[in-house]
Amino acid sequence: VGTPPQNTTADFDTGSSDLVVPIDICQDDAGAACGGPVLTRADSSTFKISNSPFQIQYADQSGATGAIAEDTVTVAGLTVENQRFGAVNVEFGGFSRPGNNAGLLGLGFPANAASKQTPFFQNLAEQGKLASNLFSFFMTRNDLSGSELCLGCMDSTKFTGDMSFFPLDPTATNGTQLFWNIASDGVTVNNSTPTGSLAAIIDSGTSLIFVPTDVAKAVYSQIPGAQPSTDPQLQGFYTAPCDAIAAANVSFVFGGKSFNVDPADFNLGSVQNDPTTCVAGVGDSGANDGLSILGDEFMKNWYSVFDLGGERVGFAQAVQASA
Repeated sequence: VGTPPQNTTADFDTGSSDLVVPIDICQDDAGAACGGPVLTRADSSTFKISNSPFQIQYADQSGATGAIAEDTVTVAGLTVENQRFGAVNVEFGGFSRPGNNAGLLGLGFPANAASKQTPFFQNLAEQGKLASNLFSFFMTRNDLSGSELCLGCMDSTKFTGDMSFFPLDPTATNGTQLFWNIASDGVTVNNSTPTGSLAAIIDSGTSLIFVPTDVAKAVYSQIPGAQPSTDPQLQGFYTAPCDAIAAANVSFVFGGKSFNVDPADFNLGSVQNDPTTCVAGVGDSGANDGLSILGDEFMKNWYSVFDLGGERVGFAQAVQASA
């Protein structure tokens, strides 16, 4: 970010739409300096800050405040000049907890931008700077390195078989495209009848999977011994005998085709003090709004393509589909 460029890090999040960059005066809600490489304003000749306030809060209750600014932004050699973003001077709720990236780059749609500014990827597309107006994700399993975001491209070395595409469906958000959501026929367990229609948000910024309350109940009624966790820290999640979780083939159905959650990802591990009982990886969202969120737990098994030009999302089997 800036002129000359200053390196920083960002979480690439399909579930939000704003570019969020901590600046050199940034502090967290405890008064400590924000983590990660921050943007030093005085060292960029193209940095401009406005009087317009910026505030964003995410589903995990973390967030940031500051002001709308603009500067030159480059990712993987692709540059947008005068890109507007949230220049952050306060982070809260663990936004900058250790191990996180310094900022966040939203890859969602303009209507979902808290800043009301055009997202970075949308600007790349509108300015004709991409080979194709799409991006794709490959996510590794149990490895901090090797994951890949391909801007304007698909990496055919990271998936096998044909890519299956499904059209975006904004009906669940009142006809406005906020997220990368597609229509799903529902969830199956061991090839059961699908639970029923869902809007599935494909969200790289969410670690796990969340479904409406009625869907969660239907899923876990098919897994022997499953019950809602009584641990306050696992609110919304179910536990079950570890062998029952290992035997459950949980899939989401799109266009009549099943896409499973890898068993290695569906099992979140054993509960404290009981190695025979495990936590299952599909959480209850706490609502019956027909919206499900398919995060990294799903995307690790499926190379995922987000096609802005074609208004669709595609999946193909990721090359490292097993643990």
